Amino acid sequence: KADDVSQIFATLDGIESHLMILYPPRSLRLYLS
Repeated sequence: KADDVSQIFATLDGIESHLMILYPPRSLRLYLS
């Protein structure tokens, strides 16, 4: 089950990368916080 969780987080990281391109201001806030 831990592997499933890491896989989910890895997927979220990938989604976050795409969101960075679409919504830079929000991503900047996430990285600065």
